[in-house]
Amino acid sequence: MNVERLLCFLLLFLGSHALADENIENLAFSKKWQKLLHYDQLMFGGYKSQADGKDFFLSDRGKTDPVAELRANIEAFKKPYVKEEADKHARCMFPLRFKWLATEFKDLSSLEPVSCPMYDRFHQSMEPVGASLVFSSYYLNNPSSVFGHTFLRLHRKKKEGVQKRPELLDSGINFAANPTTQNPLLYSLFGLIGVFPGTYAKLPYYYKVREYAESESRDLWSFQLNLRQQEVDDLVAHLWELGQTHFDYYFFTENCSYHVLTALEAVNPDWEISSQLPFYVIPSETIKTIFNVPNFVKSVDFRPSARRVFINSFEKLEGRERSAFRKAVSSGDATSGLEGYDSQAKQRILDTAIDYVDYKRAKDLVKEQPEAMNEKRKFLIERAKLGVANESKPIVPAEWEYPHQGHDTRYLGLAAGYAQEREEGFLDLSFRFAFHDRMERLRGYPRDITIELISLKLRSYQEDKTPRLEQANLLKIESLSPIRRFEFPVSWAGHLGAIRVKNQHCQECLAWDAGMAGGVSVDTGVASIMAYTLIDFNLAGSYGFDKTYLRTGVGPRIGFYRQMYGAWSMRADAGMLYHWSFPEPWQWTAEVEARLLLAKNWDVSLQATRFESEKEYKLNTHWYF
Repeated sequence: MNVERLLCFLLLFLGSHALADENIENLAFSKKWQKLLHYDQLMFGGYKSQADGKDFFLSDRGKTDPVAELRANIEAFKKPYVKEEADKHARCMFPLRFKWLATEFKDLSSLEPVSCPMYDRFHQSMEPVGASLVFSSYYLNNPSSVFGHTFLRLHRKKKEGVQKRPELLDSGINFAANPTTQNPLLYSLFGLIGVFPGTYAKLPYYYKVREYAESESRDLWSFQLNLRQQEVDDLVAHLWELGQTHFDYYFFTENCSYHVLTALEAVNPDWEISSQLPFYVIPSETIKTIFNVPNFVKSVDFRPSARRVFINSFEKLEGRERSAFRKAVSSGDATSGLEGYDSQAKQRILDTAIDYVDYKRAKDLVKEQPEAMNEKRKFLIERAKLGVANESKPIVPAEWEYPHQGHDTRYLGLAAGYAQEREEGFLDLSFRFAFHDRMERLRGYPRDITIELISLKLRSYQEDKTPRLEQANLLKIESLSPIRRFEFPVSWAGHLGAIRVKNQHCQECLAWDAGMAGGVSVDTGVASIMAYTLIDFNLAGSYGFDKTYLRTGVGPRIGFYRQMYGAWSMRADAGMLYHWSFPEPWQWTAEVEARLLLAKNWDVSLQATRFESEKEYKLNTHWYF
């Protein structure tokens, strides 16, 4: 009888352990654990965490073994709590992991609560009651911010008796690369191949406002997330966990926007945000994905850049008031030019002058340079003497500016055309990897800017149906910001790729091609039409160029264009290049295009091109996806 009881006990013991093992296996491969540890399932089997710091794992095999990591966490959570080393205990290092596992294992839920001083201070320093995903608009002066930037803003609890919650006291959570070089070429290369470590950092939100909205004059869009208080607390807990590690930073995949989304998914894996993205990640595209989660976005708030604030103030001035403003800021004398104006007019002039100093001297003001501080102080003192309240209304962006409304960034294009010199038709098949051309639907994208990565065009003629590469661009950028009052931006353009060229040595050979251009753009004031003039510098290379191999060229280019504010856009461009050491050095081109929007992600265009004596006409359609 005793033997039978012993056998029953052993069977129950082994059975309970088998059930426990099965439960651990199931939990280790659950979506929640995968998101908490940032595991990816590999193509040929197995798992690997995107986290690259060893302190993020409690098992030696934790980076690639979800089961071993789960077991190690359970054991670590059960270890005795020593008050003097509280912050090193696994329950204090990984509070969200423990909270979830405690709902799955009774022996964890029955543990006595512990005190975690460092984590408690981290949470209490923010007093979080909500969260927003913030998009900082496009910035061409920094390669890592060309496509914009996203970060989290944690909303601070409103103090009692305070009518409006001051958002500048919120906390910003930023994920960014920690570069190890200032060399621009190495910076781009290392960013592409993941050399830089990327880390999360907490800092006051007003620091981000000073950096983006003021120093770099970038608009900030805050997309408030519809989170319950418990979800906000869970997000803070996971951000604390992520502070234990780093991630290899890749500009086009595992970047700032991607890791912000995966942090949110750890709170609720059912949101499934990152899986909606293509294999590359563009910040503006991540904004669109959060709108695909039902009821995930609660509201959209806008903080204008210092530049936009100044332009808004200047446009409210009347003609004589603008003259007084110019006199005041040019002389540096706050009272200069204000004679004869009433207090309301003086208020507008001085407010505009203060906004102008905030815009033009933003970086100096952030660094508290004495000259800039004194310049602003003069206008502030004079403004304070008026005793007139500033009743300016909030700046409301145009409907087309909201970044989540833009077209998708990739496209496939199909064109049917006719080459007059060859007297035959052709078909063009084109593809673009990313991102936007100034002739495309403007809604959600910056004005006067083209940024394209990896674009290809294949052509097949009517007689010779063999497809061939007609043109390829690794990178193409155009910034045609127009000259405005008190703003004199340089218009510039650049490209790097390959193109099929024709000359007396090479009728249709493929040459690598690079170019830069600089000039000015202006607003004509007629039907939203912009005009520009540039000086092009071009360098191409091909064995088809006979003995020279290289071909250098320089020449002028002019153009007019109207962007697609509504349903149509148009452009007309003409240019000449002078090539040294070529028998026929002058080369000129002209092109006209009209484009019509059929749907958010579909447009058609008519295009006529003339290259020397050759003429081409084609009907083109683009599908964006």
